[in-house]
Parts: sequence; structure tokens; C-alpha cells
Amino acid sequence: MQDGLEVKILLLGGPETGKSSFLKRYVYDFFSEKYSQTIGIHHANKIIASDKKKNINLGFWDISSNELASIYSRVYYHDTKFSIIFTDLSGKSSFDTAILWKKNLDKINNSLPTILVCNKSDIGKEKWVITMEEIKKFYKNHNFSNYYIISVKDNTGIQNIIDIILRRCQ
Repeated sequence: MQDGLEVKILLLGGPETGKSSFLKRYVYDFFSEKYSQTIGIHHANKIIASDKKKNINLGFWDISSNELASIYSRVYYHDTKFSIIFTDLSGKSSFDTAILWKKNLDKINNSLPTILVCNKSDIGKEKWVITMEEIKKFYKNHNFSNYYIISVKDNTGIQNIIDIILRRCQ
């Protein structure tokens, strides 16, 4: 295989939206219901063999929700190829926080592909604080490139996000 492509992906969003769980589920195939707040950043890589005979190194940067107000958070944006902003389908405030993260990103690079992830679909639609129509409107109004409804817990929808990133990289 030839040398590969480095793809830096930011994982952003409010507390308890599933950023760290997403990273652990995808990179390490591990899930725990025990909540552990990220302090600063957590970084992990996963190397994917592509059809084009070169590796794609997906570098995930799990940014603490506390970093939103930090001027240092902008340092993490350097060389970023994609960002994923997480929301919690059981928490309305996570959508307000998503707007803040998106505005923060757009100030630095408004052409950065940013995926909206609505996590915790496993709780059942009757417990969602937002409807599908509202999610579609939210995604369009705030200029996200895509949106996905997922459950990190059930491991559903994660690969769809990775697939769209990989397609855009090749």
C-alpha cells in the first residue's frame, strides 16, 4: 500500500451527547453505559484500507464540551477535514449547544463539511424531544452538510457516517 491520506475529524457537542462513546464504539468496538466526561481532548486513529490502494488514516479528535468557550479550542480546528456535531434526542438543550458549536466553526471555516448527529435513537421516538421534521429543518437552517439519526449504544448508523466521510475523501 502507498502512503495514505490523513483525515482529521472533530467530534463536538454538549455533554452526554455520545461523542466519546462514538469514538470508542467505532475505533475500539467498545461501549459502556458509564458516563465519563472528556477533559480537554481525546484523540484516536483508525486506519482504513481504501479501494485505491492507499490507507486512509481517520484521526478523531473528541473535544470536551467545556472547550466551546475556550479560545484554545480553535487550535484544534487546524487541518480539520470534517466535523461532527452531536446532539441527544432526549435533551433539547443539546440542540442549542449544537448551534453554538456550528457558529464557532463557521467563524473559522464556513466551508468545513459538518455532519449533524442525533444520538440515542434507541430510547424510542415517543421520548424524542424533537420530531423528524424539526431535525430536517434544524439541519437545513444551520447549514449542516448531512444529518444522521444514530444509536451508539445499539451500534446503529455509525458506519453510515464513516461511509460518507470515506466517499468524500476518495
